[in-house]
Amino acid sequence: NSDGTDISINNEKNALQTWNIDTFVLAINDLVPTVNWKDVVKELDHPGFLVSDRQALVLLVTALRRALPVELYIDLLYGKWNNVEGQLSWVTQAIRYPDIFCFGDHPAHPVLIDCLKHPLDDTKEIWTWRSLNLIECLLRMADTGLYPTVLDIFRRGIQRAGELIFLGLLQLTVCYEIVI
Repeated sequence: NSDGTDISINNEKNALQTWNIDTFVLAINDLVPTVNWKDVVKELDHPGFLVSDRQALVLLVTALRRALPVELYIDLLYGKWNNVEGQLSWVTQAIRYPDIFCFGDHPAHPVLIDCLKHPLDDTKEIWTWRSLNLIECLLRMADTGLYPTVLDIFRRGIQRAGELIFLGLLQLTVCYEIVI
């Protein structure tokens, strides 16, 4: 359906099958009451994981919201991954579609903005960049060889929220080679 809670899959006989994410998560919880969803999220860090588009992001975020409190999976997203390309795909789609997943809506170390002389626009595109965790996570991914992709993300971010990104870079306590 249009809210992303259903998955449509074509099987080998070309019959369309639809899975409802809410039902899927409830069924897993009923069948395996001891399932540790935090461990499930950790297992996303494997070579086959990729969030390729808006629909994939909707599917992932819907499932995670049904299974876990945000504070449990957001820390895993910001953490160090082996499959950095998969992690970057999730972050990229979240930045691209802040109406589905906005980093500014989740627990994080915020960029302190008291020094700004004017208020920031109150949009999710701007609010996304209020997360020091996001900025640090992107810089860490750039250090793994994904520099060109991360640079492109920062360039697009600077067009929307340049002041926030620069303030965030100044407020980071960890030193990185500056990608901008």
